[in-house]
Amino acid sequence: MKFIIFVPKFDRATEYSYIWGLEIEAYSREKGHENINLLVADAVKEKLEEAFTKNPDAHLVFYDHGNEDCLWGNNRKHVVDLTNNFILKNKEVFTMACLSSKKLGADSYLRYGTTYWGSYETISFTTDAVEDFGLALNFPIKLRMDGESDWNVIMDKTLIHDNEVIDTMIGHGKIFAAALMRENRDARRVWTDKTPPSDEDSDSTCFWRRLALKLFGRKGWRVPNPHAMINPPRI
Repeated sequence: MKFIIFVPKFDRATEYSYIWGLEIEAYSREKGHENINLLVADAVKEKLEEAFTKNPDAHLVFYDHGNEDCLWGNNRKHVVDLTNNFILKNKEVFTMACLSSKKLGADSYLRYGTTYWGSYETISFTTDAVEDFGLALNFPIKLRMDGESDWNVIMDKTLIHDNEVIDTMIGHGKIFAAALMRENRDARRVWTDKTPPSDEDSDSTCFWRRLALKLFGRKGWRVPNPHAMINPPRI
């Protein structure tokens, strides 16, 4: 497989996720995959869009910050949001980003068939258990790189692994870390045909989208917006 490894480093949180991202980059190479590395200064919107243009068969591994409707780059600007997430069409996307499953992930799955792994809430970790958190957060993408292609199987195995990490934290007396790890576990989401977003996640304020949904049901998400058909997006 081919992966775009996107790893910024611009604040305290990304100091740690940068280390986790480099671990995944090395793991991917060890497993024989091809990486397109967008690290630190290269972890910006223009570089990501260029990478997808040159590598249309690549999938995205994204560290670290996000919000409900976007992912953030090294320059603290949007990398992917609801205006350009067509670049994720038919891709597999793994993120560590906070909150991004809510709108960006749901919209990308519904409109563009994106398999989207992310969090529905804020992701937290403690520095006294940073290795345990890194182990848990990197576990699912390692399974994918090992060859497991069913993201729902990956989710099942990840939740079991999360529980093992939580037990280890408790055994070491890291009770607060274990509580945060539980929250991270419960916030995990993967949008696939087996586990699509709920109707609440799928709500749209766009007139054309609401009309398409009324006429065609959930298939209406895949009906192009008339404005986009007249003025199609370009990378």
